[in-house]
Amino acid sequence: MANSSNLINGRASFPLVGVSFCADEVSRLIADQPLQVIPEPHNPFDANALRVVTLQGLSVGYVPKALAAALTTDHPGRAFRAQVTQLRYHDGVVVGADIQLATTPT
Repeated sequence: MANSSNLINGRASFPLVGVSFCADEVSRLIADQPLQVIPEPHNPFDANALRVVTLQGLSVGYVPKALAAALTTDHPGRAFRAQVTQLRYHDGVVVGADIQLATTPT
């Protein structure tokens, strides 16, 4: 299982997963765009799923499964913020993104 301690002491950057299911929304992402992280405890595929959405509520992907599991296990109920750090292109179209995740101040 992934270790989430590096996130709590700072920030963690990683590529979004599941972006092929929301390609239209992903294609409109911009660098440095703020994002929200929404826990999905009732997700039928993964009770630890952390969905990443725009501030308008449009899904753009998920936190990778191992990191989401570590975060929800190590820090239950903790809120996170996210931001686009790098866009991934194919034929001039945004097809993915790296994001930076950090805990919100308590």
